[in-house]
Amino acid sequence: MAEINIAAFYALLSSSTGRDKVSKLIQYGSRGLGWSFTSVGQKEIGNKMMKLYKGTSSSRKLFRLFKSLDFILKFRKFRETDRTSIPDLLALVSSFFYGFYFLNDHVVWLTSIGVLDRDVTPYKRASSNGWLLGIIFAMLGDSVKLNQLSNSNEAHTEKVRKQIHDTRLKFIKNICDFCVALQSTGNTNRFNDGALGVLGVVSALHGIYTAWPRK
Repeated sequence: MAEINIAAFYALLSSSTGRDKVSKLIQYGSRGLGWSFTSVGQKEIGNKMMKLYKGTSSSRKLFRLFKSLDFILKFRKFRETDRTSIPDLLALVSSFFYGFYFLNDHVVWLTSIGVLDRDVTPYKRASSNGWLLGIIFAMLGDSVKLNQLSNSNEAHTEKVRKQIHDTRLKFIKNICDFCVALQSTGNTNRFNDGALGVLGVVSALHGIYTAWPRK
């Protein structure tokens, strides 16, 4: 069993998505631990954890390079589809805002490593707003999808029940991301690094669960 798990974990790390989600787990786990250690007086360990958080956050941006192109691919697929649904349309709008988020985030990252030389303030704001709007439309799409699946004639079948289960998990993940994204816009300061760390870990675990290799 251990060998199978190790093999599956290695396969997870072999994909860019898998590496990104594991990095996200380390990123937000260290953020939460940094806050926890600092709050109990262990500032030295807390500072090291926060440095790990910031370093992992920066490294993840390389994994997401050119991810903004995902919207173009989804738009092409949307145009080629004869029958479209409201969840499909909302997912496309969500993808557009995610693409907007990634484009601006690329500028922020390239500036931080010295490739570009510009004021990143408007790009950070645009990136955070794009991220938040992408999550909101994704949640709207999942809400409509859940309602459609739950009220369908096949709601009792194993296939649809699994779709409902997976969509609910995704919705919970998006709630966590929504809280983190909302704080990044500067519109609220309700969450400390400990809470944001927990929210990020939950989201990362969902990503790992989704990307985990299955037979």
